[in-house]
Amino acid sequence: MTLSYEDERTLQSLAGRAAVQDLTIRQHLALEQGDEATWLGTFVVEGVLELPGHEPIAGHPALARWFAAAARPARVLLADSVVRVDGVHGTQECRTVVVTAGDDPGQLTLGQVVPMHDDVIYERGRWYFARRRVGAPPR
Repeated sequence: MTLSYEDERTLQSLAGRAAVQDLTIRQHLALEQGDEATWLGTFVVEGVLELPGHEPIAGHPALARWFAAAARPARVLLADSVVRVDGVHGTQECRTVVVTAGDDPGQLTLGQVVPMHDDVIYERGRWYFARRRVGAPPR
């Protein structure tokens, strides 16, 4: 069966959306587990992380320094992800819920809901974050 041009574009868009959501989940798991190599690998080499009240953190060396000092949440949950893909560029708007470990074993504390605004790019056969803005409205 041959797909029409429109069917092929729709299929590529759906696959791109799923891949961007997977990228986000991989990054959250890497943060939780302290896996620096995987976490860094979710950004392009010149990728930027913007956190409220801080200067942008740009490039793998600076991102690695931030990661080394970052607090490790028990879980980061992805919610309300809206992905838009246009060729090799895309955006994602989502909210995350940070869950921390409580004082008692097995106790978890639900933290704040944090909005995320991402610019993503497809290169070398996969999706990467080009810019991730945490807790701020999109530009």
